[in-house]
Amino acid sequence: MTVTTETIDQIRDMKQLREAVDQLDAELIDLFRLRFACMDAAARIKQDRGASGMKVARQRFWRT
Repeated sequence: MTVTTETIDQIRDMKQLREAVDQLDAELIDLFRLRFACMDAAARIKQDRGASGMKVARQRFWRT
């Protein structure tokens, strides 16, 4: 089952709800793995070209 707001609205018992939450958790974990892989690639690319860390504009974005 693909979890959407529509499918969540159709859930009528806790077993189904737990399954939906478990599925979403698994998808989030996969997304974080991909994001971390991107950050590893960014670090590798920056190191290969001798670039330093995060740009000032991105630092400002993450501080707010």
